[in-house]
Amino acid sequence: MVVITSSEAGPFGSLAAEIAAERDERLVTQVNRIAPGESIVYVDAPVDLSAETLRQLQTLCMEHPPFRFDCSVITGRTVEEARALYDRCHESSISSGTHHVAVRDLRRDVTLDDPEGELLAHDAVTTDALAAANEAGMASLSAVLHGTNMYSRLEDGLLVGAPSDHQAFDFEPPQPPFVCNGGAELALEENALRADRLDASQVFLNGCSSLMTDVNDGKDFPVHVVLSLLQSARSFIGTYRITECMPHHGALHYALLRSGYTPAERAYLLNQSAVTSGIDHYPYVIAGDPTVDPPTSLSTEYEVEVHGTERCELLISDIDTSIIDTCIPADRFSSNANEFFVRRRADGDFPNGPNDCYFTAFREGDHIRVLIWSWGPFESESLKFTVSTSRTKDDLPVGFEPVENWSGADLTAVPRSVKEAESIQWASPVGKETRKRLQESRVALRDANARLAAERFNADAFRDTVDALLRAGDHLRNARRQLLDEVLADRAANSLQAAYIDNVDTGHPDVADSDCPYCGGPVFLRPTHDSFGEMSRELGICPNCSYAFDVPTNAESCVPELHGSFYGPEAETIPITVTFQNPLDRSTDAVVKLGITHESIPTNNVVGEPEIEVALGPGERHRLQFEIDRDQLMDTVTSAESPNGGSRNVTIDPDWSYFGPQFRGNDARVVEELETQGAADPDIFDGEEVTVEIDGETITVPCDTFEVTIEEKQDYAEASGPVRSTADLDGHYVVEAHVVLQNLEILSGMRTLYLRPT
Repeated sequence: MVVITSSEAGPFGSLAAEIAAERDERLVTQVNRIAPGESIVYVDAPVDLSAETLRQLQTLCMEHPPFRFDCSVITGRTVEEARALYDRCHESSISSGTHHVAVRDLRRDVTLDDPEGELLAHDAVTTDALAAANEAGMASLSAVLHGTNMYSRLEDGLLVGAPSDHQAFDFEPPQPPFVCNGGAELALEENALRADRLDASQVFLNGCSSLMTDVNDGKDFPVHVVLSLLQSARSFIGTYRITECMPHHGALHYALLRSGYTPAERAYLLNQSAVTSGIDHYPYVIAGDPTVDPPTSLSTEYEVEVHGTERCELLISDIDTSIIDTCIPADRFSSNANEFFVRRRADGDFPNGPNDCYFTAFREGDHIRVLIWSWGPFESESLKFTVSTSRTKDDLPVGFEPVENWSGADLTAVPRSVKEAESIQWASPVGKETRKRLQESRVALRDANARLAAERFNADAFRDTVDALLRAGDHLRNARRQLLDEVLADRAANSLQAAYIDNVDTGHPDVADSDCPYCGGPVFLRPTHDSFGEMSRELGICPNCSYAFDVPTNAESCVPELHGSFYGPEAETIPITVTFQNPLDRSTDAVVKLGITHESIPTNNVVGEPEIEVALGPGERHRLQFEIDRDQLMDTVTSAESPNGGSRNVTIDPDWSYFGPQFRGNDARVVEELETQGAADPDIFDGEEVTVEIDGETITVPCDTFEVTIEEKQDYAEASGPVRSTADLDGHYVVEAHVVLQNLEILSGMRTLYLRPT
């Protein structure tokens, strides 16, 4: 054992020398004179405690055997209080009473289910509740409270560090506001609980109330919460710097204490959990006795089976314990793995009602140590957990069943697909509704991101992540559906190319490395790109076959090929095959949509818009076949067809923040009347306002309060007469296949076919 202090001079230096002499141990002033594994007593005044010294002492204890935090800080508001704290470390008696947990950032429906414990959660953490608990007997306190050095916030007031009897306490000026007499003290008196009145012998406090005095508003004032708690505590575990509140650490400290772990063991595991939770690096230290045993402890009975490698299955059976503490041989995982995640499987029991299940897992020597706990004890026949080196965003848990046609591979690809889809929004085919669906997908991903953070310590959080990913994926699929409707519905062939060409910059034309897949002739490339974005495309043009393809070039180009013929016997269907390759390095689903236009009806697909949805592996080449109904062609295409007039669709997209208040109850009718008048005469929208009549009342609508979309259509007469043969289907056909991936990339292949009468 070794005693360390910043200086042997002064009253605290003398106390350090006195303690070292009593223990017959070395007294040092530098950390480099302490060997790993030695028990350490750090004696200093609060203002002289060094964050750098504490960090170095933590490293000695945390990262070397025997893997426990065997370091005790002895300090106090005065040297006499520090001496009293040291003397309490050697008392034989241990205070009894109820074990209390106080966490404001916790739902009220969480339960402790421990006859010797009491949980104060959310708005139950009040000054009266803590005072009553102390009056009834408080054996320990595990608290997670926001605040500052000088106070911690309760629901109805403050837990303050000012001494109960400030007149009997010798402070050096200047005095903190609520220590001296005056209005500030009187204002706080009714809703302030003095921390030095709490009698718990073992205390844990997580939050911004630091052990040191040279931070926050407690600078140079030895009157803050921690020093006041040390008036009665035999052992205190808390932070020595401002730290984020971690509610699950209130549960962890309580579970460890109730299972018989010493303060040195508890502080070690709390520090490890802070790191694996992704929150802080070794925030906790011990003041007082690091070796005292808890006054009472619960059962720690359970059996453990470990199966598998890389993704290990933990089967815990016959469970009656407050915490599960087990080890997995490190060689079951990759040697470079440094993060481990635990998930509670759905095929095991779910004890503890609505309570969450937490974990920490880390390397310790030749093992991976795994701790699992909740609020209150586990009592169950069996629990099943998965331990892996990845979270849900990379690797869905074992037993995940496809949900609504979502496979695990599809879900884990959603975040990348959303990001890539957002990068193509520069293209005009991506309309307002598609962008809206993408925004909804991004919102769901932000929710998934928050759930991912919880997966570092919550064994149940992955279920929320999966739900958020499903929402993001559904919105992404809706965006793809909207994109298909906006870009490909009721369009003539090559309209997609025209839209891109009209809204992008062009590059230097070139000749493709490969020949046309249809005629073998050269293919001339016309590159297009977004000079201010990330996407670029190549339009391939064959002199014989017209357009051949239009594909992204931000990755390896994968050109869809179409094969089929309108020649042949009088078959009921005409087969058209589409062959294409997934250009992505991950799995994806894709919608393949076919369009066929005829020269006699250049603005409409002659067979509707048949589509097929497929799932693709990374780089997978796929071939699928469409069966075109010959009778449908017969009903649409005829050499004698002539136009039957036209129609006009007008869609009004109002600013509802104006329409709602302005046209109360009639807003929908105003929109309908605008669309009706606009279909008859679109020129009415050229002015600054439009007038409509509703129930005899003339209403004026400013044109800048709505957007207008006008779609002109050419109608054609239906064919009549006797059933015709394939010979009647003569003329040019442009066949186009659009492959839309999960990330909204469009791979387009085109082919012009000519059919002569047979």
